[in-house]
Amino acid sequence: MNNLLQDTQIGKRNIIFGVLLFLLFALVIGIPLTLNFFGVRVLSDEQYEIWKVVHGYGIFLAVINCFLGTVVDGLRLSHGQKDLLSWSFIIAGVFGALGRMALVLLGLLAQWHLLASLGEVVFFVVGLALFVYGWTRKTGVAFEGEQRTETRVRAGGPGQ
Repeated sequence: MNNLLQDTQIGKRNIIFGVLLFLLFALVIGIPLTLNFFGVRVLSDEQYEIWKVVHGYGIFLAVINCFLGTVVDGLRLSHGQKDLLSWSFIIAGVFGALGRMALVLLGLLAQWHLLASLGEVVFFVVGLALFVYGWTRKTGVAFEGEQRTETRVRAGGPGQ
């Protein structure tokens, strides 16, 4: 893990956030789900269904942040764009995973779930748009109406 963190600058915070989110949702949130699965009733049927969904969101956002952290530094974006991309996915994780879980624990999910979903979607879309923009610039994908220019260098040097 040290090599992975040494090779990243901006993505380091996404990797750390993703690992922490994964540990929180896999262990803390996963324990009651596992107990219920094996017949030890710690959650009602309705709570079990809600916790499964929230658990899934948390694990999904953890994996997305870990993946993003490994590739964000290699994208052809400015430092500011990479920073915005990184923070967008972290904030989406805060809204979508931590915010939604806090609402479940406080019993406020029914009243405020739209706010958590909206926050997650807005930051996820901003981050995804920047990611796609940076990825297409990295791979040289040309869209309709754009021209790709390539410079080829001959092995023998100029004029040969």
